[in-house]
Amino acid sequence: MRVDALVSREAQSAFAREHGAGVVTTDPHALRGRDYDAVFDTFGAFVTDAVADGGRYASVATQAGPVPDLSSRGVRTTVNQVREDGPALRRLTELVDRGSLTPRVHATFGLQEIHAAHARFARGGPSGKIAVLF
Repeated sequence: MRVDALVSREAQSAFAREHGAGVVTTDPHALRGRDYDAVFDTFGAFVTDAVADGGRYASVATQAGPVPDLSSRGVRTTVNQVREDGPALRRLTELVDRGSLTPRVHATFGLQEIHAAHARFARGGPSGKIAVLF
């Protein structure tokens, strides 16, 4: 199995490589060619030209708009939206607590530091998420 990655910033390349990506690029055009059996889009890059006919295109980037209709190529598309799910959140918490799942957190800020959290986010380049603790 081959896994490649499209990252938004060059600074994320090392992380993608460390987690098994072969080709890592910031250029969506580098993935064109319709030779991927599946594409998982977490950004809304809509690299639909990268998925093979008969493949699968899944997205969690609902703020970017609907995934184009690819049914004429036999491509199944799925968009998953975030919704409240207490039991699933408890399962995720258990995985984190056991060390089975490690969230990528660049920095944490208390609610009283919300301005500093926003400023850190605006500077860009974090290696993980900016978290605000309540």
